[in-house]
Amino acid sequence: MPASPPSFRPASPWWCALHLPQLALDAEARHRRALQAFDDALPWALTDGPQQRRVHAMNATARAQGVHAGQAVASAQLLCPGLALSAHQPVRDAALREWLAAYAYGFSAEVSLREPDTVLFEAGRSLGLFGPWPRWQQRLRDELAGYGVQVRIACAPTPLAARGLARAHDGLAVADATQLQRLLARLPLGLAGLPDDALRLLERSGFKRLGDVLALPRAALAKRIGPSVLDRLDRLVGRAPDPLPLYEPPTRYAARLDFDHPLADATVLVFPLRRLLQEFALFLVQRDGGVPGFRLVFGHEDGVAPTRLEVRLAAPERDAARLFDLARLKLDSARLPAPAVSLGLEADDLPGFHPEHRDLFDARTRSGDAGLLDSRLRARLGDAAVQALAVVDTHRPEAAWCWVDTPRTRLPVLAESPRPLWLIDPPIMLREVVEAVLAGPERIETAWWDDEPVRRDYYRLRTLSGQEAWAFRPVGGEGGPWWLHGWFA
Repeated sequence: MPASPPSFRPASPWWCALHLPQLALDAEARHRRALQAFDDALPWALTDGPQQRRVHAMNATARAQGVHAGQAVASAQLLCPGLALSAHQPVRDAALREWLAAYAYGFSAEVSLREPDTVLFEAGRSLGLFGPWPRWQQRLRDELAGYGVQVRIACAPTPLAARGLARAHDGLAVADATQLQRLLARLPLGLAGLPDDALRLLERSGFKRLGDVLALPRAALAKRIGPSVLDRLDRLVGRAPDPLPLYEPPTRYAARLDFDHPLADATVLVFPLRRLLQEFALFLVQRDGGVPGFRLVFGHEDGVAPTRLEVRLAAPERDAARLFDLARLKLDSARLPAPAVSLGLEADDLPGFHPEHRDLFDARTRSGDAGLLDSRLRARLGDAAVQALAVVDTHRPEAAWCWVDTPRTRLPVLAESPRPLWLIDPPIMLREVVEAVLAGPERIETAWWDDEPVRRDYYRLRTLSGQEAWAFRPVGGEGGPWWLHGWFA
């Protein structure tokens, strides 16, 4: 059915259903693409059941050759001799649903995974930001298709109605309750999302459309199908509220790819690493977060302990290209003790992301590039090989800095007066003739309990050679020699 016009203004709440008609196939295909082991032009199917003797799902190529769900594997192979088989992995289905929920969370704070084959999110309150709806719907389709996820989309005032209409009419957007009742009356019972036993009972009684069931007297209907199913019908049509358990973004991230065979060459691991980081970056963007560091985990066979590579960043980042660049540098400099049978990505800290504020027409190099250089050096050389300077909260100049492993983003402000970049430690007597006193005195006096207390009056001087010196005299030492402590650039 055609999409709604740009002037479309639904009532709130307004639920969008992202129905996954081929959840298992998409989950398996995404896994294979990450390993560069996918060709959808060839027939393949997923199997399950005792000893994996039944077809669970199949791609379009296998379906065209007569393979169908529930079919015995032996019969499917007779119809399609080149059929490739893989065991259905429900854990991959669950991972895809979680990924889709994280994706939807980028558009709405109200996302639900209650329905096993559909992700629901409240879209009405976000139309002003992402709408109009036809444009927003096309964006959803294009982006999800690019990530290898097939969806059927529909919107309605109730979550269950959105799910049912997505299964029946891809692209439908229902504006109000009156239109919803009319469409639901024509909805086939098999698409209404009723429990299997209630559906079989109603179909054996000759009911084919949802409207026929809703026209029955409530008392008779409740006696026939039970109060719980009647309550679901009420929530479907909007007669009763339908509170949903809402998705909460995880406080840590974990994803893993299992390889079909051990991989010993690091260059072969580059492609799955890129796919993992692309999805990780999308996860970070959708939750408006960044990551200050993450961990690559390589699984091995024969009892070999997993290999863990820590990738640390100078500042939280979420750009997929930068994350991949740092991870590859770390991988290139590492040596795996044995071929890898799996690759995992883990992140325990997911803070909010605060991009650098810049003027629109500022063409200067980003200051963040220094942080990128720090991260690249750490990835290539190791954390122990890279150190940074940091300010120490003390007034004594020669003790006001130290080496740190990680650059500090917030430094204490110890003085308002300028300080020289070139500090001489220990101070020496100034041999040059002072031409003028440019600033001072500035008294620096440490506490009496300091191990090496000082009481000095500092001045900014210009010598006959034109240099600017930072020098002091001890308190009470007026007329005495100048002690040189630094040069200004």
